[in-house]
Order: sequence, then C-alpha cells, then structure tokens
Amino acid sequence: KVVECTKNGWSPPPKCIKNLCPPPEVMNGQFLPRRAQYAYHDEIETICNEGFVFGGPGKVSKCTASGWNPPTVCKLIGCNYVRIENGRMTYYLEWYKPFPRQEGQTIDFRCDPG
Repeated sequence: KVVECTKNGWSPPPKCIKNLCPPPEVMNGQFLPRRAQYAYHDEIETICNEGFVFGGPGKVSKCTASGWNPPTVCKLIGCNYVRIENGRMTYYLEWYKPFPRQEGQTIDFRCDPG
C-alpha cells in the first residue's frame, strides 16, 4: 500500500488490520480447539460425524486472509460406481443416476445368462 506525505501528515494515515477468522460452521461435525476467534495462520482440526468424511486433504484447516482453508466441510460418505462381474446395472433405470450414491440408496442390477 502507498501513503503520501502531505502538509497535514500522512494521507491516508497508514493502517494495518489484524486478520482474524470467526469460528467456522461445521455441518455434520465439529472442530477443535474451540475459541471465540482465531488469528492468522491458526489451525483447527475438523472431526466429522459418523458416516461423513472431511472434504479436504487431511483434517486440518488454517485461518487465511480469505477465511478457512481448506473449507471445514464434512461430506456424506458414498458408494462409487460398481462393476459387476457377470452382470450389469439395469441399464434404463440406473445408468443416468449420479454416483457416488449415498448411504441408503440402492441400484438395480441383473446377472448375465448362464
């Protein structure tokens, strides 16, 4: 940033604001340590509820100038696309539904003849 020396002093007056992060909102989980606010570069650990997994690498998020990085998100654990030996998903019912499927969702499949 640039300030200029004028007959009345520095314009605008130089000012630095300390970067702070508020406690994050963690849906389907919690975080530690708990504080009222966090300083730049402070770290927290996200602990997701059963059936959920942290959405970033590892479990640690850092307070940055733009907020928590990675974001404190707990994602529902799902099941990826399944390959069925000697069978396949029922084409017209399942093929176009998105994966991963969430807990409790189903797929229809059929076995090859023989």
